[in-house]
Amino acid sequence: ESEVKNEKFGCLDEFTMLCHYAMKNVNEKLVRKVYKNYKAEEKHRNDIIKKLQFDSVDLISSESPIVTSSSSLNSVQTEINVADGFASTRWVSKPKKTGVPEWIEYLFKREIEITLVWISWEAAFSSNFSIEIFDSKAQEWKVIVKEQSGELLWSKIKIEPPVKTNQVRLVMLPSSKDGNPDLFSLHEWTLFGN
Repeated sequence: ESEVKNEKFGCLDEFTMLCHYAMKNVNEKLVRKVYKNYKAEEKHRNDIIKKLQFDSVDLISSESPIVTSSSSLNSVQTEINVADGFASTRWVSKPKKTGVPEWIEYLFKREIEITLVWISWEAAFSSNFSIEIFDSKAQEWKVIVKEQSGELLWSKIKIEPPVKTNQVRLVMLPSSKDGNPDLFSLHEWTLFGN
């Protein structure tokens, strides 16, 4: 019966758990609500992509695995959420340690060119972050963007000139101006380029 209802209401992988919960409790209203929310998030995501994209630029972050310095012990708040395209999901760090940065890194199998970065923070934003690329020739990380301006719940950052690399990371340093004194959290960190 679960499989039939899953097909009937169009529930997709991202909401399988909620769908099964709703079906188990014979709550078709909740299943419909879950699907409606999924479609709304999908439309919101597509609208953002349309606004952000420009000629000869593609979404490239989906090509790469993601690694982090830490993730919440909650299994639904992991690093995979920063590239899933849903404004309703998020990554959450473990509790902050004074002076110790948190980071999220993309590891590409090929050299990519980054032209645009989109960051959508949850309320626990970082007010002191940088975007770094790994220079394979110099064997060191280089800062390409530095932000220390306080509250920014979302950032659209054009990278000029574009940079080439196969490793890029977002580094968050604890600050008294952060949105939450205990942890970092963000919905999306998306890379565009070629």
